[in-house]
Amino acid sequence: MTKFTSRLDRKQLIHELEVAEQKAWDSLGRYKFQMFGYWAGVWVHLNRVGEFRLPNPFRDLVQVAREGTLAAERLAAGMAVGRRTEADRHYQAGYDDAVAYFKSSEAAP
Repeated sequence: MTKFTSRLDRKQLIHELEVAEQKAWDSLGRYKFQMFGYWAGVWVHLNRVGEFRLPNPFRDLVQVAREGTLAAERLAAGMAVGRRTEADRHYQAGYDDAVAYFKSSEAAP
């Protein structure tokens, strides 16, 4: 890997990092999820190429997504940790009603 020794090169990379981060957040704010992923990936790539070792500005967002995914998996598996919230019970009741409806309509001619 080539190291950037010129100040101009590093300054330009830092500028491009800032632009990529701004465009990523802007894309996410406009529900352009694919573009968010693209610009977040550009940010990660530039951070690696420039060997800046800056903390990822999207880390907290990734953590929230991971927690949401785990919660959805637990709910679907019926293994919610701790006390179930009213929303959990409401979701489960709706799911149970839908399953019962489809089972009854399958049995009907």
